[in-house]
Amino acid sequence: MSGADDRIIDEPASRHHYRRVSKLAGSYRSPTAELLTWIETENPGHVGAPGFVAVAAYQVIGAVEAPAMQAALDDLVVQHRILSTELIHSHDGYRHQPTAAGPAPFRFVDAEAMRAPTPSGEVPQALLDAMHQPGALIGAVLGRHARDRHTLVLIASHATVDYWSLELLARDLTRAYDRRVHGTRPDPAAHQFERSAQAAYGRLDAGRVQRAQAYWRRLLADAPVVAAPSPAAGSFSAERRFDLRLDRADVALAASGAGTTPFVVLLTGYACALADVAGTGEVVVPLFTSGRARTDWETVGPFMNVVAARVDLRGDPSPKEALGRTHRAFVAALAHEVPLAALLSGQPHIAALFSASGTPVGGFELIQFPPPEPLPLPLARIPVGPRHGATVLPLSGLLCWLEADRPNGFAGTIRYRPGLFDSAWIDRLITHLTEHVHVLAGLRRDSAAAR
Repeated sequence: MSGADDRIIDEPASRHHYRRVSKLAGSYRSPTAELLTWIETENPGHVGAPGFVAVAAYQVIGAVEAPAMQAALDDLVVQHRILSTELIHSHDGYRHQPTAAGPAPFRFVDAEAMRAPTPSGEVPQALLDAMHQPGALIGAVLGRHARDRHTLVLIASHATVDYWSLELLARDLTRAYDRRVHGTRPDPAAHQFERSAQAAYGRLDAGRVQRAQAYWRRLLADAPVVAAPSPAAGSFSAERRFDLRLDRADVALAASGAGTTPFVVLLTGYACALADVAGTGEVVVPLFTSGRARTDWETVGPFMNVVAARVDLRGDPSPKEALGRTHRAFVAALAHEVPLAALLSGQPHIAALFSASGTPVGGFELIQFPPPEPLPLPLARIPVGPRHGATVLPLSGLLCWLEADRPNGFAGTIRYRPGLFDSAWIDRLITHLTEHVHVLAGLRRDSAAAR
């Protein structure tokens, strides 16, 4: 059962049906399109459902001309071709079909009666409600709280962009706005998604896929689960938000001292918490990665991928040893990374991790963004994470997101199946996660104090 404070999320069938067509000239495949094909085959209605979107919100300080912002949004659609590229259903599954660039949905809302959100606050629900544009690839809402204080909300289909891309788009939107104010328009982006999709296939070979499949078979052999599978779990999910308050500088120092990354420090805390609450000595954690090559960091598109790490926490390891074990598991996972879609065909043991009726596991994602840059219209991101959209992959058990939202912590969201976990179980998971991460974040500080 879910708790009184948990938000129950209905997962309705799709109300936006992608066109079924024969292969059109100019259409192209991508690992993401292949993955979306598999998702829709296994879970009809998931892709294209009204909530299958990514959302980003920003505090804007300064005067903003709404007509210029609307024109700048249309300029983005021309600048990044993926924003005018439909997902079509062909004989070989989903494909990307470029179309003529058209105007993007834009709403201006007089929000003077609403309290302006801060970077650590909440976006007014009225602004989130105003952004619903079923079927739109990208849209925006601009709420004006005062002449020099605004909230900007961007929403885009998961078939079009990822969260990293939304940050790139927000930056390009401010630059396009500045150009509009000064009477010019931006040039098309140098990096386009179709080139990245083509390059991804060039990096993929049969031997690499076979090695990755063998890795996953070893990974999942006799793997423990975080809950017993239940046909009665239903199609609903529940959501719990929480704050993970700690000094992010301590997390970075602990990572540096251990020769790893802040992501692995947080992953270690999550793996330890899962093992504690599920009562297992090992945990298999699907990890959401960027799915980007080094050449893709400035490219807007629907990049996404998943690897999995099996973390061995048997024998009551010390925090330092647990961090080392998790680091090694993470490195092994990345060494065998290939597009998830390439692994799923004929591999039911892998596919079961990503099916609503499959093997319950606890996934993990740290929502990350490009490094900050000076912008002509300063933006301060307001964390919304996945809270107002659907999970990209169907939820077999639970999924935890963390998003850096302020210098002293992370905004957290856990999406879970209430038919598998009750509210008390989620409470314990959050408590253990907080405790473990605080201990891990203090490793470098405590070591320095001892010297």
